[in-house]
Amino acid sequence: MAHDQTVGSLAQVGFCSSQQQQQQQVISGGYDKVAHIWKVTTTTTTGATKSMTLEGHTDVICCVAASEIGDFVVTGSWDNEARVWDPSSGRCSAVLKGHTG
Repeated sequence: MAHDQTVGSLAQVGFCSSQQQQQQQVISGGYDKVAHIWKVTTTTTTGATKSMTLEGHTDVICCVAASEIGDFVVTGSWDNEARVWDPSSGRCSAVLKGHTG
């Protein structure tokens, strides 16, 4: 299932080598408090398939980012937390608490 509310943020996950240019990953964060990692292909008519759901925030995810090589992604939320995720397992490896603005 895709997001059931507004998508607020998108980011590319890592960069593809020349041998993998036909498939890339994108992370989306939404008002439904979850982030999804999508495998985006340019060779099919469907375009994208969801590969993982990242759950743990208790409010809107307002921003997402990924490291340059795609070994971690970060989500920021109106719950005053940022979370660091492993995109290969979907596991949250750190919760950064204490944001007040």
